[in-house]
Amino acid sequence: MSSPDTSNWRIWTDASGLAWADPGDDQTSLRLAIEDCASTLSPRGEPPRLSTYWIDRLLSGLDRPGDRYLAHGNLWVMTLRDQVIELRMDVDPPTSDPLAVVAVDELACGLHALRDEVVARLAAGHTLDERHWSQQNPLLS
Repeated sequence: MSSPDTSNWRIWTDASGLAWADPGDDQTSLRLAIEDCASTLSPRGEPPRLSTYWIDRLLSGLDRPGDRYLAHGNLWVMTLRDQVIELRMDVDPPTSDPLAVVAVDELACGLHALRDEVVARLAAGHTLDERHWSQQNPLLS
């Protein structure tokens, strides 16, 4: 089995210090869902810092067999159904057609690349800047 092509993915760090994944121009829904559901900011209740917490949570859901809900952000919901990831807005009924569908392997490869970037930044002593907007934890549960 060959690995999915993630050569169009771009992993980058913004001026505030947060890392981001951009799967390419033709995958806007996926980019927005990753930003919302797999933030590189520490979870609510912890001091704001760069973290793999949300990425690890999403990756752990990909490792288990069966259809299920994977992640819910402020606006996006990711579900695993029939070996693909379905992306919907959180206001859309679970039975509605997904706005986008992505292969499990592609999402996993992209998330691993994002995680590797965060781990490398943390190992290098990277911290977030002091801008107020960069210090807000997402309202994820």
